[in-house]
Amino acid sequence: MLTFEPLFVDTHTACQMLGIKRTLLFRYLGEGALRRCKIGRKTVVPMADIKSFAAARIA
Repeated sequence: MLTFEPLFVDTHTACQMLGIKRTLLFRYLGEGALRRCKIGRKTVVPMADIKSFAAARIA
């Protein structure tokens, strides 16, 4: 069985993963602490950025 991790997640999922509200996520995106990408009209966040962001906050 194949298992994979998504390369990008939507903003709702990113908020859930980081345990933050949407407003704070968009503040981090605006500051450049997290990158945002647009796929069509949808804003997505790279999974690698979420992992490194969380690791930097834990260390």
